[in-house]
Amino acid sequence: MAILRNYTNTLLDLRSCEQRYQYLREKREVYYVKYLGRKSPNYEGLGVSRNWGIDGMSVFLDLVTKRNPKTGLSLDEEIEKLTGEMSSLSKLLKDMGKNLKRMKGIEYQLYSTVVIDGLQITKAVQRVAEDNFMSEQNIWQTYYPRIKEELTKLEK
Repeated sequence: MAILRNYTNTLLDLRSCEQRYQYLREKREVYYVKYLGRKSPNYEGLGVSRNWGIDGMSVFLDLVTKRNPKTGLSLDEEIEKLTGEMSSLSKLLKDMGKNLKRMKGIEYQLYSTVVIDGLQITKAVQRVAEDNFMSEQNIWQTYYPRIKEELTKLEK
């Protein structure tokens, strides 16, 4: 069975990616300042340390391209990977918001119960049927096919 992404978990994933990205960027900037002896053009938080010259550049490049044994990626590769993840997660959140704005009535209730509340589809159908005094079969036959395409886009 496929697992659907809900809005809250996707938002938490995005925030954790942003924090990890910020940490790695700062780590890279610390290496830059430490071994090249000057501030990076886009970072103002660190002071200037001694100038290592050409040896400093080789040390800096070695640290930035060295693979982390835990992740198997270098610092730059991990930053690039996180950038892609953040863009895909933010796109997914925008799509969820667009779908919610487009839907009305029972479709909206069913979609929001699955995506926002994080319930499984069968439990969501039961809840929406009870709330609207309808049969579950009616929800499955009439309303579920209308949101099925959007839900399949959210599968992990």
